[in-house]
Amino acid sequence: MNKVLRALFLVLAFAAFLVFGSFNIVNVGGLQSITVGQNLSPWLKYSRVKGLEKFTEKWQVNVLSWSAAGLPVGIAFLILRSRLKG
Repeated sequence: MNKVLRALFLVLAFAAFLVFGSFNIVNVGGLQSITVGQNLSPWLKYSRVKGLEKFTEKWQVNVLSWSAAGLPVGIAFLILRSRLKG
């Protein structure tokens, strides 16, 4: 039973880290945008317009998003997994 729980915690931790670390790069015309985290609530977003970097470059960091919660949740699942003997 412990081996099944350990495997389940490992899968859940992996899924949480994927939510935290997934990224999307968009190039539409001159607009370039990079988001880190799920697109609905990214925890990091960078955007700029080619040729006008000095005026249009924008960084957004959102630590209170669902994607940012993936890191502590993944770490918590790994800690729970390490506590089980199996």
